[in-house]
Amino acid sequence: YNYLIHGKFLRDATGQEIEAVVKRICQMATGMRARLMLSVATVAPGTDLGKIDLLLESVNRYGRY
Repeated sequence: YNYLIHGKFLRDATGQEIEAVVKRICQMATGMRARLMLSVATVAPGTDLGKIDLLLESVNRYGRY
């Protein structure tokens, strides 16, 4: 499975929203016992690069099962 995070969402979302999406996606993959690839479509102009760090930290926190 592949879940695509749109660049505009990454740019406009709060840190809590990003973490919540990653957590929900990782829980779905765990429930299905499926491998999941989380992709970012693009990095939209004006995106705080700290949000990319948050995205990766959230994947490490919730994506290991």
